[in-house]
Amino acid sequence: MIYTAINIGPIYATMSMARKPREFWQASYMFSHLMKCILETLPSKAIVMSPCIPDNSACEVGLFPDRTFFKTEQPVDVDAILDAGMDKFFQDIRLPKEVIKDYFNVMAISLDCQSDRQAIALLNERLNFLELTNYAPSEETSEKIRALLMMTYDSPLYKIAFGQKKFNIETLESIATYELRHFNVQRKSYHDYICIVQADGDNMGNVVSHLPDNHLHDISEQLMQFGQKACGLISRFGGLPIYAGGDDLLFIAPVWGGENVPQNIYALLNDLDSAYKTVANKVKELNLTDENGNAIQTSMSYGLSVTYP
Repeated sequence: MIYTAINIGPIYATMSMARKPREFWQASYMFSHLMKCILETLPSKAIVMSPCIPDNSACEVGLFPDRTFFKTEQPVDVDAILDAGMDKFFQDIRLPKEVIKDYFNVMAISLDCQSDRQAIALLNERLNFLELTNYAPSEETSEKIRALLMMTYDSPLYKIAFGQKKFNIETLESIATYELRHFNVQRKSYHDYICIVQADGDNMGNVVSHLPDNHLHDISEQLMQFGQKACGLISRFGGLPIYAGGDDLLFIAPVWGGENVPQNIYALLNDLDSAYKTVANKVKELNLTDENGNAIQTSMSYGLSVTYP
C-alpha cells in the first residue's frame, strides 16, 4: 500500500501578521480552505485516513488541519494533485497563481508500507524534518497576503465562509462586552477584558502512532465532530472560534458570556472538556498500550490568557 502525507504552511509566520479578530480568523481560514481544496482534488481511489471530510464541508471556521494522510493501492501523481488543488485555491481567494506558489509551502511525502501504524509514524517523522526547512517568499508576495488578511470588506474568504461581504465581529471590545450587550446587566470590570484560549488534545500523537490499521479515520471523524461542536459552544458563549482542526482549538471569548443563562469562561471550558470526552472514550475503547504496556489515553489541556484588549 502506498501512503502519502501532505503538509501546508507557513502557518506561524502568517498568524503573526494578524492584529485584529478578523485578521486572525482570515489567516486560519485561509489555510483550512487550502487543505480543503487539496482534499477535493484527490483521486476517487484514494482512501483518506485523516482528516475526516464532513458530509457538509461548508463551515464558518477553519476545521481542516495542516496535515492530511491518504493511501492508495498504486502510486499517484502527487504533483498533479497539488497543482489542481492550488489552482482551485487561487481562483477562490482571487490572488495570482504566482503569488500562491511563492507564498505557500506545500510538502508531500509518499512511501510504501505494510501497515497504517508504521506509515503514519514514518510520515510524521519525515514531515517534522521538512518543516524545519526555512523558506522565505518575496516581500512583494508577503505584502499581498498581508493585504488579504487586512481586508475589512468584500474579502473572498468572507464570501466562501459566510456567503456575505462583511465579517460580523469587528473588535475585541465587541467580544468582551457580549454579556453587557445581550443581557440586562450592569457594567462590570470584567467587561473590559477578553480571554484568549488555546486548547490541545494530550497524547494524541502517541494515540495516532499506536492505532490499529483502519482506525485513524474513525478517530479523525470523532475529532471533526468535536471541532464542530466546540465551535457551536464557543459561538453561543459569545466567542470567536479562530481554529478548530483535529485536537487543537484557538478562540477568543468574553470573560462572562453565555446563551440565555450567562456563565463564565470556566463553565465554557468545562463544556468543551465534556465534548472532548467523546474522543477520549473512543480512544479508551481501543485499549491502546505503549511499548512498556502502559495504557495510552487522551484528554484536553487548556491555556487561558485574560487580557485587556
